[in-house]
Amino acid sequence: MNDELGGRAPVTDFRVSKVLGQPNETEMRLCVKPGTGRFDIYVASSATFDENEDVISAAVNQLEAARKTGYERLLQEHKLWWNEFWQKSYIRLSSDDGSAEFVEKHYTYYVYLMAANSRGGKYPPNFGGMLLSPRGDFRHWGAMQWWSNLRLYYNALLPTGHNELMQPYFDMYSGMYDSCAKAAEQQWGSKGIYIPETVWFNGVDELPEDIASELRELYLLRKPWEERSERFKQYAYNKHPHESRWNWKGHEKWVDGNLVYSDKGWGPFGSTTHMFWNIVGIAFHYWTYYEFTKDRSWLKERAYPMIKGAAEFLRNYPHMRKEDDGKYHMSNTISGEKYIGGKDTIQVMSVLHGIMPVLLKAAELLDADRDMRPVWEEFYLNLAPLPRSDHPEAVYRTKEGEEAIWVGALGQVLDDHRDISNDPMRDFILCSLETEKENPDWFRTGKATLAFQRDMLGGDWSKAVSEMSSVSVMLAGMGEAEAFKQAVLAQLECVNADREYCYYADTGKIKYYDNRLTVREGVNAVSAQRLGNVAHGLQLALCQSHPGVPGKEPVIRVFPAIPDGWDAEFSLWCHGGFKVTSAIRKGVVESIRIESTLGGMCRLRDPWNGSLIEFDTAAGETYSFNATE
Repeated sequence: MNDELGGRAPVTDFRVSKVLGQPNETEMRLCVKPGTGRFDIYVASSATFDENEDVISAAVNQLEAARKTGYERLLQEHKLWWNEFWQKSYIRLSSDDGSAEFVEKHYTYYVYLMAANSRGGKYPPNFGGMLLSPRGDFRHWGAMQWWSNLRLYYNALLPTGHNELMQPYFDMYSGMYDSCAKAAEQQWGSKGIYIPETVWFNGVDELPEDIASELRELYLLRKPWEERSERFKQYAYNKHPHESRWNWKGHEKWVDGNLVYSDKGWGPFGSTTHMFWNIVGIAFHYWTYYEFTKDRSWLKERAYPMIKGAAEFLRNYPHMRKEDDGKYHMSNTISGEKYIGGKDTIQVMSVLHGIMPVLLKAAELLDADRDMRPVWEEFYLNLAPLPRSDHPEAVYRTKEGEEAIWVGALGQVLDDHRDISNDPMRDFILCSLETEKENPDWFRTGKATLAFQRDMLGGDWSKAVSEMSSVSVMLAGMGEAEAFKQAVLAQLECVNADREYCYYADTGKIKYYDNRLTVREGVNAVSAQRLGNVAHGLQLALCQSHPGVPGKEPVIRVFPAIPDGWDAEFSLWCHGGFKVTSAIRKGVVESIRIESTLGGMCRLRDPWNGSLIEFDTAAGETYSFNATE
C-alpha cells in the first residue's frame, strides 16, 4: 500500500479518528517524494460490465492520449469547456448584510458540482459521496440509489439550461424500465412500472414465481405475516435490508456466528416498502424535461412510457378502490417513511393529482391511447381529494373554526404518526402562487398550512430546515420571501445538525467541511443535498414558470419571493424554452428580457401590475419589457 507510511504499516484501523474512514483495500494512494523542478501527474480510470473488455488497456489508452496531448492543451480545452458552460445561465445577488452574496456563492458551487459529477456518464452519482468519496466506499447507506435523496441534486438543473446533466439520471431509470414493469406485475399484481424508492442502478431482480406469489399475498395483506413459509424466509435472508422490496427487515447482527435479522414490527411494511410517490417523481422529471425543451421525440420515446407506466401502476394498485362516496381511495401505503399503512396518504394522493392530468395532456399531444383516455379522465375526475384536517378520519384534526390544512393521511396508521403536511407545495410544486388563479381552494389550504406551521415554529422557520428538507422550495413557491430567506440561510449553516445528522458524533460533530459539503448520512458519505435544495428554492424565489396546476399552461413570474434588501439579476431557463433575464434593484423590477428559443405562446405575469400578458413568439426572437412601459 503506497501511503504516507511507505507501506510499512498494515491496512488496518490504526487511526484515532474515523472522521474520513481509514485505509482499506478499496483505495490506492500515490505518494511522491518531494523534489525540485516540475512534474505532471496523469490519472485515468475505466470501468465496464463486459467481462471480456480489458479495462486496464482502456484506462492506459486514455492516459496515453492525455499525455500526448500535453498539459497546456488540456488546460486550454478545460478552460474553453468551463467558459462555455457558465454562459448558459447565471444568478447574481447582493445585499448590505452579505446574506445574498452568501447564498449566491453556494448556488454557483452547486451548479459547479453538478457539472463535475453528472456529465458524460451512463449513471447518476450516488447521493452519498457523489464522485467525491476520497477514502474508498464506506457509505453507510449502501450503493443503491435512494430517490428521495437523489432528486435533490436534479430538481434545480433544468432552469440552469444544462439539460445534458440530466441524461445520466434519465438513462439509469429508462434502463431499468423492463425490470420495473416485471416488478409491478410480480410484486404487486399491478400494471405499469414499479420503481422502488431504494433501488439498484440496474433495477429490480426477477423473482421465482413461487416467491413472487407469496410476496404478493403478504405485501397486499392477504396472508398473515406470521404464516410466511420457510422458503420465503430463506429467500429473504440474504437480501439487502435497504432495498425497498425487503425493507421490512430490521437491523442485522451476528449471534453465535450466524447473521440474524428481525423485522421492523409492522409486518410486511418497512420504511419504504409501500412508498410509491418516487415513481411519479421520476416520471415528473421526464415530463418537466419535455416542458422545458418541447422535444416531441423525447416525449414519445422517453417520457411517455414513464408517465404512463407510473400512472397505470397507481391506478391498478390492488388497494385502489372506488368507495361509496364515488371517489377513488388508496389504502395501505407509506408517505415519507411515515403514516405506515395509511389511507389516502398525502404523498400518494398528491402525485396522483399531479400525474393524471399530465398523462392526459401527453396522450393528447401524441394522439396516443385514444381508448384509454376516457378511462383515465373518469379516474382523475373522481380521485379522492388531498387529505385535510377537516376530514373526520384525518390523522390530525384542526379545531372547530380553524381553517383546514393538509395532513399526512386518513384513518389509523401503524406508526401512530399524526401531523400536518406541506407536500403539495414542495417536490412537484402542485401548489404555488399561480395556483390561486387555477385552484383557489388548494391555494387557500396551502396558505393556511403554511400559517399553521409558522405558528407551530413560533415564527422561526430555521427550526424546520434540515439537509434534505425542501422548506425553502415550498416558501419560495408560495411567495413567502422573508421566510424563504430565514430558511435558506439556516439550511446553508446546518443549524440543526446536532439533532438531524445520522452520525453527528462519529464524524467529529462537524456541520460542514471547508468544501461546504456535509456528512449527514455517515462516514465518507459527503453530501450536497442541501445545496440542491437551496438552488431549487432560490430559482423559484427569482423566477417561476410552472403552471398553476399540473397539465395547464405555464406562466412566468419574476422575483415572486425576493427578500427585502436583496438586489438581484438572473438569466434562467423556463418552461417552453424561454430564457428569461431580469434585474431588480431596491425592490423595483428594472427590466425583463425573454429570449424565445423554440417559438410559441409566452405567458408572463406582469411584475408591475399583476396582469397576465400573453403573446406569440418566434424562435430566435427576443422580447423586452421594462418598468416605464
